[in-house]
Amino acid sequence: MKRMGLMGLLVAAAGVALLSAVSRLHAQGQGSVMGRVVCVDVIKVFDEYERQKDLSDEMHKIQEDLKAESQKRRERIDSLQQTLDAMNPADPAYTKKMQEMLQLQIDYKNWTDLMQLGMAREVGIWTQRIYSEMLATIEQTAQQSGYAMVFYKEMPQFQSNDPDALKNEIRMRKLIWAANATDITQTIIDRLNEKYRKEPKTQMIQLMP
Repeated sequence: MKRMGLMGLLVAAAGVALLSAVSRLHAQGQGSVMGRVVCVDVIKVFDEYERQKDLSDEMHKIQEDLKAESQKRRERIDSLQQTLDAMNPADPAYTKKMQEMLQLQIDYKNWTDLMQLGMAREVGIWTQRIYSEMLATIEQTAQQSGYAMVFYKEMPQFQSNDPDALKNEIRMRKLIWAANATDITQTIIDRLNEKYRKEPKTQMIQLMP
């Protein structure tokens, strides 16, 4: 009886120890989940963010408008050039027409440069803003979910067979592999789009006339 009682105590003690170990492992597992590393496909977020899509549509429309305006200005210059070609350089009106054409050419070049710089500026501003929105959403999501780190996920897209170029592309890649469960790209896209849909729609690109 004493031996059985001792055996029972040993078994009970072993059970308590086992339960304690399981509890510790469970707690550690929860901690690892709360502190796990995830990743985001930034290019996919850019492609599927509705603000970026609307911005691209705006850019396309503005570029078409600029192309049409450019053609009108060029036609005006070409028409005046034809008039000059048909005139006698000794004609007193020739000099005035020449000055008019030179001014049109100067105005055309200045306008073209201004529009190109304006588009580049607007695209740069909105690219920074969209990326900042993305970072803020990623940070908020990470804090709410207890993620420790968020890595940039990208698929390898080797553009060259040159060994040195390939090595450089390989060196640039920081995330080699990630399980699907660690990819929160769609969550970020959904949150960005949900917030954007609630905003009043306004013209994003503002170019000087």
